[in-house]
Amino acid sequence: MPVIISSTSELIASIPALFKFVPRDSLVLVSIVAQLDAPPAPSPAMRVDLAAAEQDPASSINPWLTQLSDLPVLAVTGIVVCHRTEEQDSLPVRSTVDTILEILRQHGVPSLEVVHLPEFAAGARWRSYVDVDRTGILPDPTTTVAAATNTFAGFTVAASREDLAARYTSASDADRDRLRPLIAAAIRQSEQDQSQPAAAQDRIARADAAVRASERGVLPDDDLVIADLAATFTTLEFRDAMLVEAENEPSAGAERLALHLWRLTPEPAASHLIAIIAVHTYRHGDGAGARIALEAARTGTPLVRLLSACFARGIDPVLFSQFMHETSQEAREHLTTGARRSDA
Repeated sequence: MPVIISSTSELIASIPALFKFVPRDSLVLVSIVAQLDAPPAPSPAMRVDLAAAEQDPASSINPWLTQLSDLPVLAVTGIVVCHRTEEQDSLPVRSTVDTILEILRQHGVPSLEVVHLPEFAAGARWRSYVDVDRTGILPDPTTTVAAATNTFAGFTVAASREDLAARYTSASDADRDRLRPLIAAAIRQSEQDQSQPAAAQDRIARADAAVRASERGVLPDDDLVIADLAATFTTLEFRDAMLVEAENEPSAGAERLALHLWRLTPEPAASHLIAIIAVHTYRHGDGAGARIALEAARTGTPLVRLLSACFARGIDPVLFSQFMHETSQEAREHLTTGARRSDA
């Protein structure tokens, strides 16, 4: 469901919910895009380390500009988040912001705003680089429409990018070694199930039920169940079938379940689960989270490489989601009915 933003202050306060973590020392760019039969909404967004933006402004925003190329962009808002202070009445990293503004103007963005914000906190004051007399006070970021949408879907906001990356801490070697033979056996069974429509339908039903349970906060703790689900998410045909939620309504369930399984699954199967996490994360518009997920991949599987290329080229999350939905539905139909999949 698109998030509708009513003011600059609300847009800025919505950034942590959009990125699923609280940016610090960052340059954030958010585009407002026209939608067919719906109010304009923020998408896509980008965050880079402020130090990287200062070093090479053009290179730091080029992947994001690629995403904008074919979109009906109405406006762009940039946020420089840092506690730096310079001369009285001046704004930090002014020369970097001026360069970025010029690049965006050359790109044809019709309406531009860039502001400085010391931190994402209720009551923080932002100030415009474009019009120094333009300023505002931030509402509580936890009370925005975007935050409410996050909560409804089951997503949480990490305190920092580092905290978000810390989610990718695997279980102990002992736990992974204990599950290794069970998962290997489950994968062999899953490979056989790919050619048996009735068995495939049962396997997909078990995985869908586990996703729904995960949405309620219930994760599997039985070794045989964990092995069975890990096999489903890492066997090629079944993995494709699980790329998108059965109802095609984005929620945190599939991502949360795949992360739980990844922590307990040895390589190379673990990297297949990382790819699943990245797909679901990027479908939700969370490019930063998807990139963080791929950083945890230890094996360069074909899907991991494909996703890395998509993210590097700034593929529109909406188009990406549509393609993944079609791929997933086709895989489900093939597995449960024996219908031939396309060569696309």
